[in-house]
Amino acid sequence: MPKEKKSNDRTMQDRIKEMLSLVTKMSRNELIQHFQKWNLSDRQIDNYISQCNKILKSEFEKFMPNAAAYIYNNRLEIYKQALCNDDFVIARGILSDLAKMTGADTTSVDLTSKGKSITGFTITIANENTFDD
Repeated sequence: MPKEKKSNDRTMQDRIKEMLSLVTKMSRNELIQHFQKWNLSDRQIDNYISQCNKILKSEFEKFMPNAAAYIYNNRLEIYKQALCNDDFVIARGILSDLAKMTGADTTSVDLTSKGKSITGFTITIANENTFDD
């Protein structure tokens, strides 16, 4: 059988672009079935998947430094919309999220009973001779 001609760079870039939108939505087997039209081996499709994953990882790393600010601003916009629509349940939930993001949320910590209910208490006098009658 004659050896098939290798894909040129343009074809490879087009394939990566087409696969990029599906690589996070489909399993490997689904991708192989979906892209059988390219007449590629499983290994070649794995190489395309690997290249797509590298692109997605680099995009994610670019996004990460600004992710907290993006999420915070997004929550503020939702909060404003909720107030305009008189949807106070959503507004309260957004305020709770913002408080958690900024560290302003208050959580009570019980250091004495370790979460068990306190049903009574005992007073212990260390030295009975210290009190005068």
